[in-house]
Amino acid sequence: MSASIDWVYGYRGYKSKNNLRYLADGSIAYHTAGLGVVYDSQTQTQRHFDKHTDDVTAMAVAPDGKTVATGEVGKKPKIFVWDGVTMQVLHTLSGKLQRGIKCLSFS
Repeated sequence: MSASIDWVYGYRGYKSKNNLRYLADGSIAYHTAGLGVVYDSQTQTQRHFDKHTDDVTAMAVAPDGKTVATGEVGKKPKIFVWDGVTMQVLHTLSGKLQRGIKCLSFS
């Protein structure tokens, strides 16, 4: 039997900016600890992106209002690009990154 996340209480506001965004479907994306959280106020539910292995320190939402990127802190951090509706990984960036991600943006 594996553990699962039912609800996340909290929000990372410390040393983090621009980390709360509306998605195209009206849900709210934010991060706390090692999770990306998408909150749907209509259904009072949360979806969780749980692929990070360390605290998430940066987040961006693409102009399509659906694609989310989150970056983590750590010696060899990763950036995940994921779908904010299905919570599926679209792409992972890693390798030459060092010490942590402070800022992300789509262009």
